Amino acid sequence: MNICYLITAGILCAIGVSECLECFNCLNIADQRTCTNTSQCSNSESCYLQTLHSGNEVRYNMGCQNNQLCSAVAVNPNGIIGRSIQTRQQYSCHECCSNNRCNAHLCVHSKPTLCIDDITLDCVRLNSIFNVCADVHHAKTICPKFCGLCHLGKNISYQNTSIENLY
Repeated sequence: MNICYLITAGILCAIGVSECLECFNCLNIADQRTCTNTSQCSNSESCYLQTLHSGNEVRYNMGCQNNQLCSAVAVNPNGIIGRSIQTRQQYSCHECCSNNRCNAHLCVHSKPTLCIDDITLDCVRLNSIFNVCADVHHAKTICPKFCGLCHLGKNISYQNTSIENLY
């Protein structure tokens, strides 16, 4: 049944009856920029890119994913609670987008050079409502000064995964 659905969606996309999203589609690759395979998503899907960590190695999965799996809660329902300090200190990413082949450009964040909070956000309010400081991954990118994470900026490795020699 699933193969029939994919074939039908492919035919509809090819003849222009339906708008289909095209995403890069590769699993367990070392560099997301090397992915050349593509796939057509269904109506309820978006493109995604996810990083996977194994020791000091980073691998990437990319393709189509149900829109409901693109929310922050669906991606990481437990936040940092219950994870080891080493796991919490690894930079991981799961992002979605909705333009053709847009997932090649996800999870590419520059390393912060200054310890400043995002001026478009109210860190005090975010912390009082969502406890943003409890999630170090997000807090270090949007509210590092308010959350007291400035010391992390010198040793965070966004492209290579782990943080070392923090103290």
